[in-house]
Amino acid sequence: MSEKKSAFHSLWFSIVMVFVSLLMLADYTRLVLTTDDSVRRIVVLLVWGVIALGWIITLVIRLRTGKPE
Repeated sequence: MSEKKSAFHSLWFSIVMVFVSLLMLADYTRLVLTTDDSVRRIVVLLVWGVIALGWIITLVIRLRTGKPE
């Protein structure tokens, strides 16, 4: 029997998470630049930047290893 992998470890999940995190990063960037440059929004913008970078690195590693389970 084959071992069932969780969705968290799939290539498709990584692609979706990169897309979602980039959308959130773009939205918070727009908010900070146009309307509200409060400290809380700037911190959230930085957090989404780190999250997006992490998912991009994860996706690149999964694509390079050739095992995108």
